[in-house]
Amino acid sequence: MNTKLLFLAMIAFLMAFQACEKDEEEDNDSTETVQDSYFNIEGAQFQSGAMPSESGGPEIANLSGNDNVLAGGGNPVSIETSGDASEVIIGVEGADGYFTYPVSSMKSVEDLVLIYLLFTQEIEGTFTIVFALVDVDGNVGTYQSIEVQTVEAGTGQFQVNLSWDQPNDMDLHLIEPNGEEIYYSNSLSDNGGFLDIDSNAGCSIDGTNSENITYGDTAIVEAGTYTVIVDRWSNCNVTGTTNFSVTATLNGELVTGNNPYYGSWAPDYTNDQYVEVMTIDINSSMMKNYRSVLQFDYGKFEKKRNLSPQKTQ
Repeated sequence: MNTKLLFLAMIAFLMAFQACEKDEEEDNDSTETVQDSYFNIEGAQFQSGAMPSESGGPEIANLSGNDNVLAGGGNPVSIETSGDASEVIIGVEGADGYFTYPVSSMKSVEDLVLIYLLFTQEIEGTFTIVFALVDVDGNVGTYQSIEVQTVEAGTGQFQVNLSWDQPNDMDLHLIEPNGEEIYYSNSLSDNGGFLDIDSNAGCSIDGTNSENITYGDTAIVEAGTYTVIVDRWSNCNVTGTTNFSVTATLNGELVTGNNPYYGSWAPDYTNDQYVEVMTIDINSSMMKNYRSVLQFDYGKFEKKRNLSPQKTQ
């Protein structure tokens, strides 16, 4: 081989090597991480890379959580442990990374260990969430999973979500700064705030276990104080404790304050009792598309009839 051919061969080799490196970088950049693409968990540690293999650790005795979830919503997951579990691994099949959460840090109600998953506003379709217990020596138990389906719901500029874990009728109420209340009997406010998901209405169980209020891109997010109220309208003969979470998201970020809110109701709790869970103070500088209510064209929105079944005590 003469010098010219050798030189051309070296150039071709270098170009092919650089192309492979570029493809590998693009593949790495496109990898979805659990934290960025699916959910977060308060107090958990995020680990990059693949989830560790099973190695004879403690077993999950029982796992329960909603299999219908909303973008920007939550999912209270109950785990009954067995053995000497020190932490839980939580991940998503096919996604990079996973969370580890100390068992001692979890919120416990009636000896059930609870993990509140807080979903991003970008989730869509069907995906599988996996869980495993780990002991103090790092031994990993058998992975168990919940396959979840994303229910179509609005996120928008401002979103308030209520999610719970029992087949009963919980209601989400939002009182705007002007005093108008958004709830099942007034699902669309003059400002455009909309209760687009009203689950298990009148004990007609649909399995979503979530209610959602959204302000779309053309709605008015009025400056002032918003009050979030939760009402267990009816327990619908459920015998277990109801665990729930409330989240408020503005321009894609959780609003600071008592947010998220976590709570629970015992089965014998009196039905139809209103509980104020948070207040949210919003000013015009916090909103990307803020317009004064005085500039709002009130003919732009038409009040929609609430399609939920008529509630009777």
